[in-house]
Amino acid sequence: MDVVDTRPHGWFLLSEGDKLFLDINCDHNAFGYTVLLELSPEEREDFETRGRLALDELAEAVQYSAPAARESTSPYRERDLEKVRGGEVSEAVDRWRRTQGGGS
Repeated sequence: MDVVDTRPHGWFLLSEGDKLFLDINCDHNAFGYTVLLELSPEEREDFETRGRLALDELAEAVQYSAPAARESTSPYRERDLEKVRGGEVSEAVDRWRRTQGGGS
């Protein structure tokens, strides 16, 4: 898994083979968390057509749907891969940061 692009304090776009993942930084008052989504075919097509704007809008939609809230009905809640793939994302981001000279 490798970092392809990032919006500082917003999201990381990662690739693994032909798959794309968006790791989204969500923040609700004092509660912060990340949501990791594999881009659906429609989201991927939107990204290929509109670029980073599509990812910004997807990240905003995830943020405002509050998938980590106890009573959330967010459509992204069930798609969240953070618990399953979060360690791989952390390693990829750390590796990317070292190549950027940013440390951690």
